[in-house]
Amino acid sequence: MVKEKKDRALYESAVPDLRSRTLKLERQLTVCRKTEKELRESETRYQLILDNIEDCYFEVDLAGNFTFCNNTTCRMFGYSMDELISMNNREYTTPETYRRMYEIFSKVYLTGEPAEISDYEIITKDGSIKICELNASLMRDQSGKPVGFQGIVRDVTDMRYAEKIYRNIAEKSFAGVYITCKGKYQYINSKAVSYFGCTSEEMVGTSTMHLVHPDDRVLLRKHAREMLEGKRETPYEFRLLNKDDNYGWVMESVTPIRYKGEPAVLGNCIDITERKEVENAIIESEQRFSSIIDFLPDATMIVDTNGRVVAWNHAMEKMTGVKADNMVGKDNYEYAIPFFGKRRPILVDFVLNPDFKIEQLYLNVNREGESINVEVPDVWLNGKKGIAWTKVAPMFNVAGEKTGAIETIRDVTEQKKVEKQLRYLNTHDSLTGLYSRSFFEEEMSRFGRGRTFPVSLVMLDVDDLKSVNDTGGHEAGDALLRRVGQVLGTVFRADDIAARIGGDEFAVLLPGTGISTVEEILVRLRDSLENHNRGYPDFPLSISIGVAECFKGDGLDGVKKKADELMYEDKLSKKKSRDACFLPNV
Repeated sequence: MVKEKKDRALYESAVPDLRSRTLKLERQLTVCRKTEKELRESETRYQLILDNIEDCYFEVDLAGNFTFCNNTTCRMFGYSMDELISMNNREYTTPETYRRMYEIFSKVYLTGEPAEISDYEIITKDGSIKICELNASLMRDQSGKPVGFQGIVRDVTDMRYAEKIYRNIAEKSFAGVYITCKGKYQYINSKAVSYFGCTSEEMVGTSTMHLVHPDDRVLLRKHAREMLEGKRETPYEFRLLNKDDNYGWVMESVTPIRYKGEPAVLGNCIDITERKEVENAIIESEQRFSSIIDFLPDATMIVDTNGRVVAWNHAMEKMTGVKADNMVGKDNYEYAIPFFGKRRPILVDFVLNPDFKIEQLYLNVNREGESINVEVPDVWLNGKKGIAWTKVAPMFNVAGEKTGAIETIRDVTEQKKVEKQLRYLNTHDSLTGLYSRSFFEEEMSRFGRGRTFPVSLVMLDVDDLKSVNDTGGHEAGDALLRRVGQVLGTVFRADDIAARIGGDEFAVLLPGTGISTVEEILVRLRDSLENHNRGYPDFPLSISIGVAECFKGDGLDGVKKKADELMYEDKLSKKKSRDACFLPNV
């Protein structure tokens, strides 16, 4: 009995301690579960960051062997993750590229400073060459000992190819080339045929729309019509059924021409399927959130659902001059001030708040799923006004709830300047500064189809250019042609299309202008020539002229022929007058 009482007393004294220990274990278990959830949230957040970048991320050991890479790297190289891991950089580079990489990585190892390699070549699994830009930095363990390198690789192959396309445009040479008339292919070259997987014989005579994705046909017609009417300059994109019976992406531009005497369309396109796949691919990874954001070459920021900045990377600091410490945690549109000089919604806010009317602030809005990209003119970039390309996408947690948005910004000011310069070179004669023959013919075709009549056409031919070349050399002849450009540029109006269409041949289109007005302009031209020649007694400028007027229904080709004939009559008349001066008196 006494023993039972002692045992009961011992049990009752142990119960509070047991309860206390149980509560502690339950609290620890709750903390562990919360930690696991936060870890999953963190890993998901890292993954979402990688899902919204279009570059390759990799890590290698000090010997140059892959230890980690993201899926974008696998797709670009053409290898699986298992094949890439432990692969040495000798295996996917040319000897020259390996030498450059060895020198750069050695410098990074010795200095500890990040470095960049531009325009280096890698060899993919299928043997193709890709041109890349690489940003590399040294990785250290917790003790500070170097253990390898990490890098961001950007595939710039398409960019370099785009530059080549622009050069080819200036030279009137395209990738895939075809001619269509009345909605059907009349000619298609081998490069364009390769996109379809058919022969040119099978394609000629077929509808231009039968292989276009049904969802893209309305927008394709709209973009093509705008470009043909001169209202659009940039190429447009659409999906096309390829030889594998899958829809791929092409980028196209068109221009009006005449083919076999009828209005037609000259088109050119390139296959951008791979670029689209890279843009739309979901990049899987578990990388560290802050280091990846800070390492990205594009200016990048992340904003939570309350409009508060949670990340502001190094590239963003460099672009705006605002340090992350002075921006992270700020809200109330603080992030807009460095770009616009005031607080206002920017692209990231349109993802967070769909009620905002994005079209009120931005033009040319492109949507790809839930992401949006636009070009923004007249913004502050790197201390001066420029043009930005910016892309934004929402971010979600494990439960699928929106947690914020990520926005990347790229300065494309210089790129746009180059594009503008190339467009100028494509439409102007390099010697005289007047319009080129191809542009003149496009404009003549456009005005011929238009409603603005009458249209007058002036044909001009420089007299005695050959004798100037023979006497003073071709430099003197070129100088004479430049003088023609100067005179025509001062006499004709801004809306007139003055062009050099041959060696010594010039032409001017005067839309909405009758013959009487043209005659007044020609009086000014002759007066201008007379004044001009006073300064050039050794090589006076003489031009034979022919003029014709086109009314609705006449056809500009016939009017051009008539003006040409009148111009040659003028030239023959001058020649007879000169010959008469040398005849002996009878």
